[in-house]
Amino acid sequence: MPRVRTILLSILITATGLAGYLLVKGLNSQVGTDSSQPTRQAATKDAGAEAPQQLARIAKDERSIRPAADRQREVADCISPAELDSDPVLADEYARLDSVITSGPTIASYRGLSSAQLVGLAIQGDSAAMAVLGAMAVMRARNLSEDKAVAYLLREDPSVWSFSLQSPLEPEVMKHLEQASDWFYNAALHGRLLALENAGEIIAMVAGTPTELGWVEADEYANLAGYERYELDPATVYHALAFELAPELRSGPFGAINAELTQGGERQQVVLDELARQFSEDRQAAGLPPIAITKSSAMSTAELSAMLCEP
Repeated sequence: MPRVRTILLSILITATGLAGYLLVKGLNSQVGTDSSQPTRQAATKDAGAEAPQQLARIAKDERSIRPAADRQREVADCISPAELDSDPVLADEYARLDSVITSGPTIASYRGLSSAQLVGLAIQGDSAAMAVLGAMAVMRARNLSEDKAVAYLLREDPSVWSFSLQSPLEPEVMKHLEQASDWFYNAALHGRLLALENAGEIIAMVAGTPTELGWVEADEYANLAGYERYELDPATVYHALAFELAPELRSGPFGAINAELTQGGERQQVVLDELARQFSEDRQAAGLPPIAITKSSAMSTAELSAMLCEP
């Protein structure tokens, strides 16, 4: 029951604001070439619509077995699901994560800037500008207006962030995607660590399968179960790399949820060790200072779920 409740709380959080983006990022499948396949984003959206009611029912069931005096004390302190996202208890957590994700208020503030303006900021080491430039390159690969780049990062419109490309990729499309991957990777080097997942999504399209990336032998990969392939999906691996590089990201309710979603086995760890080594060398070569991320002081998902009012 606690695990089910935690999962439902995470889905509830995903339905609103910055927190929603964080978990959707964790559930994203790589952008593939088969547009007929249902996306995990769509599944998350459907589940998120029902999550408040499901979570409330579970909370009611659990509270029903507690002493009446305890339930009475809870009434005065509880909050509704609608109030959860704006509650001050989460405000610091949103602010803590804004500098490491490719969504949120900082990214949104770059809407309307030209590529020339963004390049100027990127030259100064602005990781958010680099992330938007990466998204602009994705838009060019899809023959869309660069103005849609921020909407793509914010997951505002499924028609923008969910797409497919013909395989094999045309040379011009390949060039734009490689530029996108480079910008996202550089954004991560400059501290926006969860841009690594954006890079992983593009790397999957440009470089191919884990076998083509040299992470696992073809015959071994062919015999892997579905969840084992998911653990080696480039988007999953690069997302997990962020938590490998900065363990502080695992703290707090959102970090714990995302870290769990990308957790893999020994095969993934071997890849992560090599990617982390390369990432460290790339940062040193660029003369970049250590990435400092504060540990979360927010409550756990279990504590947050306990705050929800009984309907």
